This record gives sequence, C-alpha cells and structure tokens, in this order.
Amino acid sequence: ATMDLSQMVTQGVGLNASPLLQIPHFTPSVVDSIKAHNSTCENDQDVIDTPLDLLSVDDSVRTKLLTFSPSKMADIAAFCNSYPDVSIEIQVDNPDDIAAGDVVSVQIKIDREGGDDDDEAKDDWGVVISKHNPVEKVENWWVVIGDPATNTLLSIKRIPVQKQASLSVDFAAPSGAAGTYNYTVYLICDSYMGADLENELTIHVHEGRDTDDDKDE
Repeated sequence: ATMDLSQMVTQGVGLNASPLLQIPHFTPSVVDSIKAHNSTCENDQDVIDTPLDLLSVDDSVRTKLLTFSPSKMADIAAFCNSYPDVSIEIQVDNPDDIAAGDVVSVQIKIDREGGDDDDEAKDDWGVVISKHNPVEKVENWWVVIGDPATNTLLSIKRIPVQKQASLSVDFAAPSGAAGTYNYTVYLICDSYMGADLENELTIHVHEGRDTDDDKDE
C-alpha cells in the first residue's frame, strides 16, 4: 500500500487510473480516445496501455491520436523517453543445496533503459517528470520477495535509480517440510505507475541439516 501511495502522490493519479494519465497534457478524454483505438486494433503491437507503448507504435497512429502543439508534443516525448523500461534477471545461490531454515541468497540484476547512454552522468538523470508534483524527486525502486500464497513478505530492499544495478537479497527458507516453494520477486518503482515487474522464483528445499546434538544421538 505504501508503494502504491508513493506512485499516486508523485504522479497525482488514482490507484486504478490509466498509466497514460501520468503523461503531460493527457486528459481523461485523450485516454478515452486511445482506449477506443485499442478496441479496434487487430494487432497487439498497436495497443497503447503505457507510455512505452506510445513510443513503439507507428508514427501514423501516434499522429492520428495526439493532436497537440509541437511544444506539448515535446513535453510528451520527454516524459515517454524518461519513463522506466526495466528488465530483471534473478539467480539463486547454490540452488541444489538449500535445506529447511537456510538463508537463501538471490542475486538480482536490473537493467533500466530510457534516455541516452550517457544520460546517467547528467545531474538531472533519474529526476522524475511529473505534472502534479512541484518538488524535485529522484526515482527509486523497491526489490521485494514475497509469497503470494500466504501474502507474506520475505525480504525487501530499496535502491536508487541506475542504468544497471546488481544486488543480493536474502531470506529464510521455510523451516518446515521439504519441498518446492514458489515465490515472486517484485520490482516496484516509487515514482511511476505501470512500470513495475514481477518474476517467479522457485526454490527446492531439502530436509534440515543435522545439528551437533543430532550427531551426538
């Protein structure tokens, strides 16, 4: 809830609002026009649900839907080019040697596209574009590991925006029965709606390790 609230406050839009409403000069009527366009699309590649979709559609589609002045189109382009396009890779350390109660370490690599390759060196790289927030804010991300079956939070870290980031996230393996456990890794932006990612994480847990007391018996 805190993460959703951060996105909503930063962008000034409601929880269930279209991510397109974050774009400068976009109004509900503009979004309605885009939804009408989506309903007639025969190809999924022409559907526009997020700012990234707006960048990827054919120029003729964009020109037809967006009848803004050149200066407003420049604002729209600046926002869409700054909007996060992220990917995530996850790898579990020693996946074949996880016993009940062990600490599980997950190596996570995050790549963020958007902007030019040398933009990260600029002072304003990562500064959030928002038409509703007058205070300068730098984009950050939460990396969360959770168990959707029990709605349990296993681990959480917050990291600043970077072109590339590598981090290790730890959590405790179940201390009960051995078996296969399915979790989810969430990558959640604190500043933009619609940019979050989810990846499945599966671990195979073996019986607990023998303790010194067990060996003495």
